[in-house]
Amino acid sequence: MIRVRNVLPVLLGACALGAMMMTTPDFDSVFQPLRTTAQSGENAQGRLLSARFTDWQTTDQLSFNRYGTPVTRDTQGVFLIVDFDISNVRESVRLTATWQGRSGRQYVQSVRTEEAPGTLGVRQFHPGLEDQGRAVFELPRDEIEGGKLLLARRGPNILDSELALTPTVGAPMPHTALLSLTP
Repeated sequence: MIRVRNVLPVLLGACALGAMMMTTPDFDSVFQPLRTTAQSGENAQGRLLSARFTDWQTTDQLSFNRYGTPVTRDTQGVFLIVDFDISNVRESVRLTATWQGRSGRQYVQSVRTEEAPGTLGVRQFHPGLEDQGRAVFELPRDEIEGGKLLLARRGPNILDSELALTPTVGAPMPHTALLSLTP
């Protein structure tokens, strides 16, 4: 009886410790950006800025000028071009954009169009200036409807704001075979 009395607290402690270890969230799920969601046309306010989803369209090919030379890009999926307004900037900041599709998969901006005019790869936003931004994604067509645009500060974004901008549900989305991006 005395042995059981000595072993029982150790066994209960081991079970409690095992249960706590099984339910403890991992680092990536604890230290995520703080997301603010806004429907189309509404402003999402973050710590450093606010943003509003303004327009979107798809295309099979993109063309733009890079250092005076025309560049044309095509894709196996579809290019999604998303335009948004930036306001209430509190400090100079560079942004990164991600498209979260209906399935939950996330698509980062296309590297092949980073130097296109107006895209986030070539933009920086400053206090006191209202501005527009553009993000270009390459993704499967079925990931567009039901998706949302995620805007965050470029670089480590642990426990900082992330703006989730949702397009209008059922809104028509223009599609072209070739779209020319201009500033």
